[in-house]
Amino acid sequence: MEVALGLRPHSGWAVVVAVGGDARRPVVVESERAALLPEDLPRQPYHAVAEAGERPSVVEEVAAAALAGAHGCVEDLLGRLRPAHEVHGAGIIGAPRELPPLGRILASHPLLHAAEGDLYWSALVEAVAGAGLAVTAVPAKRTLEAAADALGLRSQDLADAVKEAGRGRRPWRADHKEATAAALLVLGDPPGTEVSRR
Repeated sequence: MEVALGLRPHSGWAVVVAVGGDARRPVVVESERAALLPEDLPRQPYHAVAEAGERPSVVEEVAAAALAGAHGCVEDLLGRLRPAHEVHGAGIIGAPRELPPLGRILASHPLLHAAEGDLYWSALVEAVAGAGLAVTAVPAKRTLEAAADALGLRSQDLADAVKEAGRGRRPWRADHKEATAAALLVLGDPPGTEVSRR
């Protein structure tokens, strides 16, 4: 079966799914909550520096660990999927951001959140691209609605199909549904934002 990955990053972890079928009848092949960091590192390093007095170098340490964790997650998942499934690509919820220098980030609470999100999103993008898969950035707001529009479906029809695809899976929360929609976007091959970042 041809499948696509859908990934929803969070601070220190990500929801990852592998989905086959089509937008009207998706089939969830894999679904997991993947840890991206060891327990001894702060999940929000920018906040740790700005609010808890951590040294600034912790940001680079966390970024390196998140990248290693993302590579491990992707390699492990692809190892389980192949050769039974052909992996078509990956949809990752979020988008690249232009961030200012560290000093300005640390002085702005909204920028702290933006930087945290970009750190994990970038790690997943690099890991997926490093595995040789095409990456599509999927809007983080109203993900299901954006996916339905791109796939030519009514939002409720896609929401119902994604809900049904997760029947019997625990957990099956909003993150899992959004990641499934991201994977379906990739399977449907609509025009997307191809991302190549180092």
